[in-house]
Amino acid sequence: MSWDKFCKLGNVPEHYVNVHIDKMDIPRKQGLKSFQTLANNFIKSPKNYIFRGIPGTGKTHFTFSLIRGL
Repeated sequence: MSWDKFCKLGNVPEHYVNVHIDKMDIPRKQGLKSFQTLANNFIKSPKNYIFRGIPGTGKTHFTFSLIRGL
């Protein structure tokens, strides 16, 4: 299924329709892998992830980016 069809059928909010892993600019703590690296590793070999954090930190954005990458 195409990303556009998924967004339409899944009623994805407009804010997340144009997300992409390469467009993410989330700062990371020193010594940790970047979100782009984590996302690409997940797409190559999907595993379970749990996203935690306060509202507004990019969890939903990151999740839709992962779904789009699959």
